[in-house]
Amino acid sequence: MRRNFNPIVEKMLGQILVERNIISPRHLQMALDRQKREKGKFKYIGEILIEMGIPQETINETLDVYNKRNPIGQIFLDLKIITPDQLDLNVVKNLMIFNS
Repeated sequence: MRRNFNPIVEKMLGQILVERNIISPRHLQMALDRQKREKGKFKYIGEILIEMGIPQETINETLDVYNKRNPIGQIFLDLKIITPDQLDLNVVKNLMIFNS
């Protein structure tokens, strides 16, 4: 379910925000450092930037314009709400329902 990552073409949200002069490289580094310090709880960089004062609308717009939104299943995996096996099982169940 993970999207293929192409380091040559695909940019991360933080890189895009720096290139668009929405945040400084220093602010990005602060957010990345804060993300690393989060013990036991995964946080997306966008969540941390919002906590640091970047308007949510700006983050949302950037995610939409650059097609950076994660599928809901990937978000649930990242947040450890479900396991990969649970995700696969639900996808199969939904396909069976959809095709019946």
